[in-house]
Amino acid sequence: MKKIVFFLVIHVFCSSCTESTTSVCESCIEIIINENDFQTINFSTLVNPPKVIILENKEEALIGKPTDIQIFDGLIFELDAFGARGLFVFNMDGKFIRRIGSLGRGPGEYASISDFTIDQIRKELYILGDQRIFKYSIDGAFIESLNVLSLNCNLYRIQYYDNYIYADVKGNHLSNDNEMLLKIDISTGKIIEKYFKSTEFNCGWDLPFSADGCSFKYRMNDPPLYSQTFMNRIISLKDMEARIVIKNDRYAPTAEDIDNLRKERTKTGIISLLDFPKMHSIHNYMEGNSFIFFNFRSNSRLFGVLYDTKQNVFTVGFLKNDLIFKDSYFGTSIMFSDNNGAYSIISPDAMYYFLDALKKNEVVENLDKVDQLHKLDEESNPVIFYYKYKDAE
Repeated sequence: MKKIVFFLVIHVFCSSCTESTTSVCESCIEIIINENDFQTINFSTLVNPPKVIILENKEEALIGKPTDIQIFDGLIFELDAFGARGLFVFNMDGKFIRRIGSLGRGPGEYASISDFTIDQIRKELYILGDQRIFKYSIDGAFIESLNVLSLNCNLYRIQYYDNYIYADVKGNHLSNDNEMLLKIDISTGKIIEKYFKSTEFNCGWDLPFSADGCSFKYRMNDPPLYSQTFMNRIISLKDMEARIVIKNDRYAPTAEDIDNLRKERTKTGIISLLDFPKMHSIHNYMEGNSFIFFNFRSNSRLFGVLYDTKQNVFTVGFLKNDLIFKDSYFGTSIMFSDNNGAYSIISPDAMYYFLDALKKNEVVENLDKVDQLHKLDEESNPVIFYYKYKDAE
């Protein structure tokens, strides 16, 4: 393990593709990746054994492809943007409560849904659908819809913070100058400010990838965080300063790498990051009282970064979920985290492999609700695992 470097003054950082003008805050963490230091990171060192939440399998609550989950006010809000195209609410025991909005063209209805965000103070909820923002009470009553003014790009994700909506946007074409983050007035839909040109912060790329995940991290905390596909940093929405910067020349995307992606798209019409050889897609962010953890991808490998905030040291390696599986490195996808714990999910497209692991006795013996898990099938709704941080006790 190596010492973390802390910046003592605010200064300018350079990204790998072009110069970037993001300020770096005084407490920003610089992480230097050295592949010779890779280690196994056991999940059990960070969190307690999980509580299993089996979502009710009602016909009106069937979820095909979970896109995001958020936990608020003792409820689970689960988004399915591609299957059922809806936002579903369950209690913490997995009982279905309601669906927010519905498919259609009438008031409070949408034909497509991309994301949602919650105003915790007013207990209101915003849904992004049909390139509009729909506002509901937390119990599902429709309030109003909002058109974003002067918009010449596509909204993909939204995040409520401090009386504004922040929108992650991407252009309709390969652009060299599009800002990727908008600050929107929630009463008028007017764009107040734009941040982070793709040329300076995302290697000139502004198209979506299906495996991007959410660009907003730590979504229910103050402040939420932001990172785009090819960014080497995690940014605070409070001051738009880099909170974490990752440095590694070998894994940093270059202009040539991005050029190759453009050529691939032109040739095949398909963009895949499965074999992309450089760092991308920071995700699975967790932050407790004494640690920060996140993943990034390179090729088809998933790398974990664990920072001990008390000892000022970090470990780079591979996260092993030894709280569910005996020996397997079955992937753990953190769909949501706050300062108390994290939530992972077994989605329907992974259910076969999980049930197979159960049958082969590859899961730990003391797993919560293991008898009920054995009764599930491949058509069952997702299973959620809640991991309380050890340092939250």
